[in-house]
This record gives sequence, C-alpha cells and structure tokens, in this order.
Amino acid sequence: MKQLKSKFNTIHFPSIKTRVETLKQVLILLFSTTLFAFSPSKVVFEKCIDGIEESSTLRAIQQIQISGNVKGPEGMPMPGVSILLKGSLKGTQTDFDGNFTIAANKGDVLVFSYLGMKTLEKVVADSTTLNIVMTEDVSSLDEVVVVGYGTVKKSDLTGSVSSLKGNKVQDQATFSVEGILAGRVAGVKVIDGGQPGAGGSIQIRGSNSMLGGTEPLYVVDGIPIEPNVDAQGQGIGGSQNSAINFIDPSSIKSMEILKDASATAIYGARGANGVVLITTKQGNKYKRELTFRYSINASQVSNKLDLLDGPEFANFVNLSTANLSYLKQSYWGYQQQLLDAGTITQLPSSSPWGTANNPNENSYRWEFDGVNKPLPNASDLPNTDWQDEVFQTAFTNNYNLGYSGGSDKGTFSVGMNYLDQEGVLMGSDYQRINMNMNLNQTITPKLKATTRINFTKGNANALMTNNGNTDQNLMSKIANFAPTNGLNAGSDGLGEFDFNDPNFLDTPIDIATKYLDEKEQINMLGSIGLNYKLAKGLTFDATGAITYNLNNRDTYWPQSTFRGATTNGNATSAKNQFFKTLTQFQLSYYKKFNKKHEITVVAVSSQENFNYRQDYVNVSNFPNDILGFHNLQAGLNFSVPTNNFTETKLRSYLGRVNYTLFDKYLFTASFRADGSSRFAESNKWAYFPSGAFAWKMSKEPFIEALHVFSDLKLRLSYGKTGGEAIQPYQSLATLVTKNYSFNGNIASGYIENNLENPNLKWETTDQFDMGLDMAFANNRIKLTFDAYYKKTKDLLMIVENPPSSGFATKIANIGAVENKGVEVELSAVILNGDLKWNVAGNLAFNRNKVLEMGVNNFQYGSYTTNGGGQPIIFKEGQPLGAFIGFKKVKIFETWEEVQNSAQPGASVGDMMFKDIDNNKVLNNNDTMIIGDPNPDAIWGITNEFSYKSFDLSFLIDGQLGGDIYSIADMDLGSNYRRWNSSTSSAINSWVPAAGVPGASWESQDGSTFSTEGYNYGFGNSDAYTARPMYNVLASAERKRVSDEYIKDGSFIKLRNVSLGYNFNSKKIKSFGIQRMRFYLSATNLVTITKFDGYDPEVTAFTGNASRRGLDFGTYPISRTVTLGLDLTF
Repeated sequence: MKQLKSKFNTIHFPSIKTRVETLKQVLILLFSTTLFAFSPSKVVFEKCIDGIEESSTLRAIQQIQISGNVKGPEGMPMPGVSILLKGSLKGTQTDFDGNFTIAANKGDVLVFSYLGMKTLEKVVADSTTLNIVMTEDVSSLDEVVVVGYGTVKKSDLTGSVSSLKGNKVQDQATFSVEGILAGRVAGVKVIDGGQPGAGGSIQIRGSNSMLGGTEPLYVVDGIPIEPNVDAQGQGIGGSQNSAINFIDPSSIKSMEILKDASATAIYGARGANGVVLITTKQGNKYKRELTFRYSINASQVSNKLDLLDGPEFANFVNLSTANLSYLKQSYWGYQQQLLDAGTITQLPSSSPWGTANNPNENSYRWEFDGVNKPLPNASDLPNTDWQDEVFQTAFTNNYNLGYSGGSDKGTFSVGMNYLDQEGVLMGSDYQRINMNMNLNQTITPKLKATTRINFTKGNANALMTNNGNTDQNLMSKIANFAPTNGLNAGSDGLGEFDFNDPNFLDTPIDIATKYLDEKEQINMLGSIGLNYKLAKGLTFDATGAITYNLNNRDTYWPQSTFRGATTNGNATSAKNQFFKTLTQFQLSYYKKFNKKHEITVVAVSSQENFNYRQDYVNVSNFPNDILGFHNLQAGLNFSVPTNNFTETKLRSYLGRVNYTLFDKYLFTASFRADGSSRFAESNKWAYFPSGAFAWKMSKEPFIEALHVFSDLKLRLSYGKTGGEAIQPYQSLATLVTKNYSFNGNIASGYIENNLENPNLKWETTDQFDMGLDMAFANNRIKLTFDAYYKKTKDLLMIVENPPSSGFATKIANIGAVENKGVEVELSAVILNGDLKWNVAGNLAFNRNKVLEMGVNNFQYGSYTTNGGGQPIIFKEGQPLGAFIGFKKVKIFETWEEVQNSAQPGASVGDMMFKDIDNNKVLNNNDTMIIGDPNPDAIWGITNEFSYKSFDLSFLIDGQLGGDIYSIADMDLGSNYRRWNSSTSSAINSWVPAAGVPGASWESQDGSTFSTEGYNYGFGNSDAYTARPMYNVLASAERKRVSDEYIKDGSFIKLRNVSLGYNFNSKKIKSFGIQRMRFYLSATNLVTITKFDGYDPEVTAFTGNASRRGLDFGTYPISRTVTLGLDLTF
C-alpha cells in the first residue's frame, strides 16, 4: 500500500490494474476507491463522513448502484475498461469478465474509455443495469505498427508503410498469406496461386531486377524468411513453393508492408523489392480464450474456354483439308499465269503442292474406321468436353483450434490448423498441418523471455501445368485434345479414332490421373529471445533462431502413358534441404526530455548462416508399374545421381535513430552494412543508408486555424537498398566432375565450370519518396498520397564472354532500371450509428523502364518457344521484360502477295507480318515491342457494413494494362488441324472469297464421298486469324512470336464477398460460449475482362522477370464459396 499524508490523516490506496493512458485518469481511479475525491484542475480533498460532505454546502447524497458489462466490437468481454463519473472524481474499471459496479446519481454521466476504442458516454437513468459495447476508435493515429527492428505509433511514421489487421480478412476464402493482401494495399500486386499448396506472388512498386526476382522479403515475428525452392521434378512443370506457404493465415495478427527505402533500407541487401512484416497472434494477459474455427469450401473453375465441340471440330478438320485442295489448285493456277505472262520460263519441278504434271499428288488421306474419307458429322460421333471431364467441384475443409491467455508473469498463444484441400482439376490436392506457439514470460522485473515455434508439414499431389508443353501440359491438353475422341481413346488403345496423333497418345484424363507427382514439404521456424532492461529507457535483446525447410518430390510416368511406354516407366526422386541459423543482438534506447525532445536509438548486429543441399536421381526401364517410385532399385536404367551442397553467410550491422521535436518534426536516419560470402573478396560488403523527415503540419497554429484537417503530415525520404541476385560461388573459379574414356574404361576427372569473376557486386536501388497524410471530419476521412522514384543500378545480367575464354556467358553488373509512380489510399467512415458503413480504396500507377543494358543495348529473356522465338526482351528505353515480336499486317489472300512479300515460304491464308526495313527478308530486324507485362494501374475498393448482429463486406479490385503473351494460344488459336481450336478462332479463320472448292474421296467399298456444296459452318474471307491448316509441320509462319498472341490483361474482379452473423451472447453464454459467429463468403465471384484465357491473373513465373506474363496454360484460379463457424469459449 502506498500512503499519502494530509490533514485528513492517511489515505490508503489499493493496488489497481489499468490500461488508461494519462496520469489524470490514474489519479481519478485511485481516489475513486477511497472516501476522497480528486479534481484535475486543482488539488482539492473533500472528506465525506456518514454521507455528509465537509463543505460550506451540506447536502444528502442519494446514490444508486449501477452494474453492468462491457464488451468489445466482436462481443468479447473487455477487462480493464476505465469508467469515470463525468465532472467528478469517482471511477472504477471492469474486471476480468468485463463486469463493473459503480455508485452514481440519476442524471449523472458515465464515461467509458479504453485504449484503441472510442470513448462512450451514458446517462444514468432509472435502470440499475447498463451493458456497453465498445467500438474501435475511428482515429487510428495512435495505433502501434511494426517496423523493422521495432514499433512506432502510426502518427510518428516517417516512411511509406501500409498495415492490414488479420481480423479484417478472417472470412476470406484464401489459404495463402499472399491472397490476403490482394486489392487491399496501394502499390502491391498480388496473384494468388491456383494449384493447391502453391501459394501466391507479391510485387511491390514494380520490378527492379532481371535475375533477382520480384518477391519482397518476408519477415515473420522478426525472423527473415528465405525463398523456398521446390525440388526438381521431371524437368517440365510443377509449381514453385511460396516462401510463406507454411503460415496459417488465421494465425496472423497484422501485416505491415514497407514500401519506401527509409522503411526498407534497415533490411539492406534484401530490401530492394520491399518488405512484408508478419506478426502472429499473441496471448492477452487479461483474458484466456479457447477458439475453434471451421470452414467448408466448394470451388469450381471460374471460367471455361469456348471450344469447338465434336461435330464442329469434324467440320473444322474437313475445312482444313478442303483448304488444302484450294491451295493446290490456286498455286498451280498462279504458276501457269506467270508462265503465260513470260515471268517464268517453266513451271516449278516440285513444290509442297505437288508437281506440275500431277498437282494432286501428295494428296493427304486419313483413316477413319478403315475407310479413306473425312470425319463424318454424324450424331453418333464422339463429342467429349474435356473441360467437363477433368474439371471438378473441389471441397476443402479447414480446421483451426487455438488457446491463448496470460497473467502478469507472461502470455501464451498456441494454435493448430489442419487444411484438407481438393483441387479443381482431378488428381490434385493438398493437405497441411500447422502448429504454432508464442510464449512471453517475465522472469524478473528486468528480464523477459520469448519463444516462437512454427511447424508445418504439407503434402501435395501436383499436376503437369505451367510448362507450355502441349503434349504434357494438362491445361494445354484439355484445350487442344480432339473432342471427337471418346474417354477411352489414346493410351488405353481401345480402337476409338484419335485424330491428334496416329501413334500412342495420352488423353487429358491420363495425364491427370496416371502421372504421379507427389510433394512433401516440412518447415520449421523457431526462435528464442531475451530482453533485459539495462537502465531506464535502455534495453538489450538477444535472439537465436533456426529455419528448416525440407522439400521431397517423387514423380512417375507409368507404362500406360506415352512417356512411360517409351521408357518402360520413368521415375524421379528429388530432395531440397535448407537450414539457416540466425544470431542477433540489439540495443534499444528511448528517452523523452524537456517535453520537447523524444529520441529512439536502435543498434543491431546479426549473423546468418545458410546451408543448402539438393539431391536428384532419374530412373527408367521398370519391369512393371506396381511400386512406381517406391522401388527405384527395380529400374534398370539410372541416370548419374546428382547432389549439390552450398554454404553461404550474411553478416550485418545496422543502426537507426528516430528524433521528434515538439511532437511536430520527426527525423529518421538509418545505416546498414551487409557482408555476403556470395561476392568476390573486394566486393563482399555493401552499405545502405537512409533518411526521412516528417512534419505534423496539423499541429501548427496556422493549420489549426483553418479548421479543415484532423491530421496533416508531410513525409520526405531517401534510401538505398540492395540485392544479391546470384547463386553461391559464381564469383569464384569452380570445377565440376566429368566422365571420360581412358584405356577402354570410364574414368572421372574435373574440368573448369566457370571462370573467376572478381568484379561481381551488389545490385543497389536508390529510392526517393514524398508522401502526404491527411484526415478530415474528426478522422472519419483519411487520405494518403505517395509519389516515388527508384533507380536500380549495377543490374546483374548474363552477358557473352569473348570466344577465346572458352565459356559462352558470365554474370556481370551492367544494367540499370527505373520505377516511378503514384499511390493513393482513401478511407472513410460513412455511417457510424446502428448501421455502420466503412469504405476504403487504393489506386497505384507505376511506370517501369530499362535505362542501361551495356554494349548490346538489349538482351532476350530466358524462355524460348517451340518455334525458337524469344518473346521477352530487356531493352534500353523499354519496360523491363517487354514482349517483342513481329507485327501482323493481314492474311495473305493471293499467291502474288506471298511472292512480293518478305515471307516466300508462306502460303495463301497465312499471316503476313510487317517488313520494317522493307528488304524483303523477315528476320529479327523486323521485330518490335508488341506488349508490356507491367500493369499501368492497380486498384481496389473495400466496403464494410454492420447492423446489430449482421456484418457484410465486399472487395472489388482490378488492373489496367498488363499484357499477356499466350503460349497456350499459339496452339489453340493457330488453327492447326491436329488440335482443337477456340470457337472465335475457327469462326474468324480465313477462307477464299470465292469459297472453298469441293473434294471427293473414294472409299474402299468403291463408294464416293464428296464435299461439293458442303456447309462447314466456319470461315471468313475478311478474317483476322489464319486458315485452318492440315499439316502441323508446315506451320513455320504460325510459330513466329507476334502480336497475334498478345492479350490484354486488364480486369475488374469481385474478389470477395462475406456475410456474417454474431449470435446474442446472452443466449449462448449458458453453454459456456462467449462468442459464436456464422459466415458465408465467396471469392472470385465475377471477373470482367477481355482476356479469352482462363483468368487474366496468370500464375506462372510471376516472380521471374525473364518469364513474367507468359501464359503457359496455368492451373486455373477457382471460384470458391465458404461456409464457416467461429466459436470462442
């Protein structure tokens, strides 16, 4: 008991627990428990004896006892709420269950206040019971947000930081952390992966690097997370793992997105692409909770392609052969005209269209039921919709169990999640079990300890998607496989007609169900931390952490598939293992003095050690398929097993100073030094400074006098960040093993793998940011504006070596790229009564340009099409990773146009491309920029409504620009006779203006089949797509990379809709339930776009600038409906 001596003897003060902020409120609470009162304006003590005040005016006090309960916005009891009698000195606070009792007079006003909640006033009436529901304070300026190596009040931020609370998106039907951010943060482009367990991809403020990827750095509870590399499969397909797909989204308390360099420079070498800070849920020392969440989800492919059905495909195939007859006739007719005119002296001796003496030779035939005739358009012709056969309604069950609480000695939070997810393509699924634990313990008044453990095990059955291989990519196969094939056509060899290939061929169902691609992923993230208070305002933190990732992957092509039949079964087994240790020491100092100055200083030293192992083996020639990859030793043919071990280290020293003057002028300066073992001796260290200034203009008298702004703050910042976009040992001369023949035997030796590269150094990004934060109408309307410019130099590129070196290429620091843009975030509280309506929106523009590319001025991306084209280029003056190709002019209508063009090998009905230099030769000099995968703008709008126990929210987001190059459409839209086509491509395919001539075939029984007068139902003489084509091998013009396959990736999406109901707490409390909520939500309900693929958010290689924007036939994004239940005990 603390005591205060006065003329009224000794006042005894009991111990109290409170979360009120000011000394005034604390004193009022202290005196409210005594017979004395405290006036905040002056010290006055009035002693009460037997209800009679010792004052000049004596009056009787007739008070009533008011009791009640206080709950939060989610219906949970709120302990520690301050309750004060307005205009007097009396008060109390709620207990652990949110209950309170206070004596008051009728007509008195009770004031309820709690940090982060809106203060409420209630007039005492006749009722002695008063139940209160607190709501969050509209003003979040005092909200604490996480920044690198510390926290800061939102009002004191000097950098560009966006924050998202986990409870705002708890109903969203996404199973990846990345999906939570979609459409909600300005300048952040998110693509949520379609394949189960694949995770998503994030890009912040454009792309900075060619080799370093576009993904930001993720930091979970203070621990940096490294990219999680998928184990090698069959060399064609499978999805990459997200770096953070081991995290259960429901365990997230908040996410902070650091965007400008003043915020990200504290992470130095890994901050160039932005930083995402993830804070997981902690316990509350005032209450214990047991929570259970369950949701069931039903998903379907959100869009189907419009393809030809069986009869339409039969007509289309027949039209391609009729076109062939026209080409033969018209070609020799044109040659005869040239001969008659004297242009040529004799007819060609040979051509693709036969010979002069027999123009009908080499006439193409195909067999159908042993009869030489075209496909019949008959009612009994197989008509298989392969999309319907492979797509399925997928069900997902998601379970979450959590327990949290605490006391004055510490807090705890433990949770467990089990996810069982089916894929919308048959044969794909994912199961994940996650366990997490957060412990905070006060050991002594000066010493605290923290423990964080996160363990995840995931298993997936993956599919062949995202690889662009028509025969082995499931999505391409679904679209291209002939609908005239029945379900048992292909590899089962049951004799049904297979027009795609006269040889052994897999159906889409074969690829979906027979090919095995099993993945196992194990992740563990653990840390232990100690916090010791050295002196007033000075603390020391020591942290040790480990990260462990294991990726196992086993694949098998059985002998009942085409690939398996040619190899007698083909299996692979691969393992990637990653282990990292982190040791970190931090000193933090805080002091406020003279009521004018406030300073925070942070100094950190850290050491990270990385160990990586990779193993791979490929086996074939199995006696049978019984055990598949479970018995590799049964295979007779082994490739040479490979393994790879790497070890790297990163040492860092950093410091930051935050200084505030008069609570109006804020200064931040930071400096980080990173040393990486990846670089050469002379370039191992790099230095990353940053500085920022913010001015709280709203606290200036001349701004206050305007009575316009609730808040007005100007921010200016500059910083330098970096990237280490190279693999280990690339700066060193290395050797690799090589087998060779010696004296008739196989011997093993070593050869040079690459030359020493002592000049390799860090990529560095300089970024400038100017921001303005505004609030109006008592913070009900908030507006944030940011403009930025960032330039990345010493760009790491693959360049050619001189031929004399003996090595074709090397990595060098040559290029430079810039990003500049504008971001706007707006939020408003429209209604705040019984009906509440909050709205938030964001809009971001970014422009990207390559500034330098060295001597050659350009470099192609890493992807090459089946026809040898390279659709992506890095070129000075152009956007990073722009699309390059030929410009289509029209369709060749006559042989004279072909002869006078730069494409002498083309045919009538092929595409004519622009001959830019007019030299009658079509080559790379005639290519041009035909598209840009970087979006011009991204935006999102969120609306949240609540009325009594109901709540409703929906998110609409979109993208303007962002072109897509459709590798899949190079097959689907090219009108090759062997593959199915899209309906639009078939309808708009070219046919001669005079019509297609008839053709006839003689059957084996002597009857004749004729197409004279036949109505094919397709073709257009004013077409914009090429003619239906018989022979795939003669399709060189269609394999050219051109703007024909550039698609507009703009879209508007109804991303998420959620409707929830919170049950009345009185009715459920008797069952021991504090809170119960049902909700119904839906994701990807509506997409408005011109893109004619499955979804404009192409999920393949989103983090790779050299292959970004390519549609390989990716795993489709699904439309999902969720029904969920939340229980709190």
